[in-house]
Amino acid sequence: MAQYDLMARAVPAMIASAGAAAIFETCALERAVRDVRATAKHIAMGPNNYIIAGRLALGLDPGAARF
Repeated sequence: MAQYDLMARAVPAMIASAGAAAIFETCALERAVRDVRATAKHIAMGPNNYIIAGRLALGLDPGAARF
């Protein structure tokens, strides 16, 4: 999940550096932006999953699902 946070900051910085070329579908960065935005909306990136992952990392029971 920390990887997502890094990705969410890195991709916009790369887009800003690339300039107008980054808006074209032929640019790999354009795809990266779409992927980052899709990931942000995915249920796996929800705050409740951070709690469950933390509990599992500490060897605790994950508790009830919170959807």
